[in-house]
Amino acid sequence: MTPRSLSLRALVLVTTFVATGACDLDEPAVGTAAAQAPPPLVLTVPPLLPGQPATFSVDGAIANALVVVARGTAAGSGPCPPELHGGCLGVTQPLLLGAARADATGFAAITVDVPTTVPVGLPSVFQAAASLNGAGATSAVVTAPIADPIDLCDPTGAGVYPGTRAALECELLAEVNQARAVARSCGTKGTFAAVWPLTMHPSLQQAARVHSAWQADTGSFGHASPGGPLGDTMPARATNAGYTPWVRLREDIGWGQNSPAQAVRSWLRSDGHCANLMAGDVRDIGLGVAVDPNGDPYWTALFGRLQ
Repeated sequence: MTPRSLSLRALVLVTTFVATGACDLDEPAVGTAAAQAPPPLVLTVPPLLPGQPATFSVDGAIANALVVVARGTAAGSGPCPPELHGGCLGVTQPLLLGAARADATGFAAITVDVPTTVPVGLPSVFQAAASLNGAGATSAVVTAPIADPIDLCDPTGAGVYPGTRAALECELLAEVNQARAVARSCGTKGTFAAVWPLTMHPSLQQAARVHSAWQADTGSFGHASPGGPLGDTMPARATNAGYTPWVRLREDIGWGQNSPAQAVRSWLRSDGHCANLMAGDVRDIGLGVAVDPNGDPYWTALFGRLQ
């Protein structure tokens, strides 16, 4: 913990942690069940964000059926991949995203990474198909756009830690992702390519909010938070806020910058902060902004990736 001098303005600190079939038309024999077509599949598409994992849910399959999810360019008549054995898709130019076996209830969850190159706002069509022993079924086509992470940020402050400023946090998210969209040099830390936008993770956001508020309340400035509500260190704060199990954590903090844009500019002028902000080994972000009794803002950006 570093005591705050009254003459200090626009300070930043940086730290990094690594943890590291066929249908029989004859009447069935007594005692046997008539063949029935499999029920239609229900595909649920999650929010889709560039560079982020997305878990598609498929329900209504035959138990142990092979279930696939495909992305196409439009609804239409697409080819039937041989592995589906008749469970043909209804999208044009289908690209198989992933596959899984349905459980005993006919449910399957398929997690894939959304490509970083897919532009925000681009609509895509998705469809699920399932097959088992020559019987196939498909879902309706679902159209979903690639979302902008800012759409998931709540500027109204629902659930805000006392003293934090939700609207500024959303502005800060936009500034961080704009910065990440441009290749840049981070001095001694090397050159970084443009990288995907980050999405606000509620647990990381809680950790960042708590740390900014703690600093504002105590007049402190640093990555350590002795006696803080979520623990004494950055890894403790993230873990105790529920961000676990993580494999990467990075944190940038600042004090005295007058706006989100100014906070990001300060971080970009510091090699270590710049490297954290441009890192390609993180997917999530938590942002916390709090203002002390003198009106000075504290900025916390907590970057992370889960296992």
